[in-house]
Amino acid sequence: MARVVELVNGGERTAAKTLAAAWACAALLAGCSGGADPVAPAAPSGPCGTADAPVADGTACETGRVCVSGACAIALPGSPCTPASSCHQGTLADDGITCVDSGTNQPDGVVCGTDQVCTAGICVRCVEGEICMTGAPCQYQSRMSCSTGAICVVGDFFPNGAYCAPGRVCRDGQCVP
Repeated sequence: MARVVELVNGGERTAAKTLAAAWACAALLAGCSGGADPVAPAAPSGPCGTADAPVADGTACETGRVCVSGACAIALPGSPCTPASSCHQGTLADDGITCVDSGTNQPDGVVCGTDQVCTAGICVRCVEGEICMTGAPCQYQSRMSCSTGAICVVGDFFPNGAYCAPGRVCRDGQCVP
């Protein structure tokens, strides 16, 4: 029966549960002792955030472990994980350590860093409510929205007749001759 072993500061630490027991539990999915999750939770760990602000499930927290509901847990092959590109989805390989990038984008708006969210599979800067420019010369007071990706939401329009470019004025939010 193989044991999950982690290298810690040059030494080794054996996990409390064996990988074989975890696989057996996963195989019984319908009845892991009272409907328990097939991922065996370990003691809460700092890399998985706090109870009020847990990091995304599947984020690597230690060798062979991922965050599950705010706790650092032993991961089973096929479990979700966060690959090198944090805006892609991944699954844990058979070795229980390697996260394989599926090539599928995380949903837009998933937090990927401080003041960053996923947008079309790329981690981009986004600060909710920050003033932004839409690129339209007749708009102002536009603000960033991050919940569904980095989007500059149109604010107000300059009044009709306002100057917007040489020989052009604003009319109903458009810069026209």
